[in-house]
Amino acid sequence: MRLDVDLGPEISLHPVGVGEALLSVTISPDGTRLVYLASFAGGPQKFFTRKLDRPNATELPGTEGALYPLFSPDGQWVLSQFNGKLNRISVEGGAVIPTSDRDLASIWGEHGSIAIGDLGVYGGSGLRLVPSNGGAAKPLTDLASGETDHYFPQALPGGKAVLFTAYRDPEADVGKASIEVVSLADRRRKTLVTGGALARFVATSNAAGHLLYSHKGTVFAIPFDLNRLETRGPAVPVVDGLAYEKFTGGAIFDVSRTGTLVYRKASGGGDRATAFRGGDRVTTIQWLDAAGKKKPLLAKPGTYEALT
Repeated sequence: MRLDVDLGPEISLHPVGVGEALLSVTISPDGTRLVYLASFAGGPQKFFTRKLDRPNATELPGTEGALYPLFSPDGQWVLSQFNGKLNRISVEGGAVIPTSDRDLASIWGEHGSIAIGDLGVYGGSGLRLVPSNGGAAKPLTDLASGETDHYFPQALPGGKAVLFTAYRDPEADVGKASIEVVSLADRRRKTLVTGGALARFVATSNAAGHLLYSHKGTVFAIPFDLNRLETRGPAVPVVDGLAYEKFTGGAIFDVSRTGTLVYRKASGGGDRATAFRGGDRVTTIQWLDAAGKKKPLLAKPGTYEALT
């Protein structure tokens, strides 16, 4: 079953290719509610929430300038980054509650821990764990030789292990990235998939399921044994045509515990996301005079391609 979620003519989503867009939509664990980053009628970016059995979305007050929405395991709270710190707010609105003085969370585990990671392209770091009710961060992973960043963590059911993406290239090339899993008990890790990013687990039985992960604009699925923390069999494409950020190779998608997948479609002819981060469609800054004539503004190569 597929459906399009019409956000309305006055809603503008965050430009794809600017890092904040990558984790700009999330779906509740039970698959009934969306939270996404957008602006209304040219206003400031903020969080909007919509229950899928209702026609309209509502804004979450106090989230202006917030980034990276993330649901709590019970679906009652939304975690966000704001001014380099983590805050949380009820899905019904209310006060914004400070949670941590560290930024960029990507998971909220079943047992109250939040894994955080910083994508510092030229010298990143491993993952850290912080209590969801606040407290000091503890190391979870260390960068191996040749690795530049650990990113996109997800806590697996049972709270015993965490998925994440390891990058081995200063430009975060997805072809040199891998999906890894680390045990919380002894911090041992193993490689599950090479050439993929942003893995999410979906259960199909008590100890089995699939890993969903992206390679550019396609989401793949591969069988996964939760007890042995091992993949089984080949990966198959599930859906393509997603907007993605070439900088990390991550597509804009999320999946609920019940298997509902939400994603952002790529624009026709190459998404603006890919253009900004060095994608297939190259554009240049141009002068536009009063008569409507355009003239390229030439610059030295080797910098970001700019959007017209």
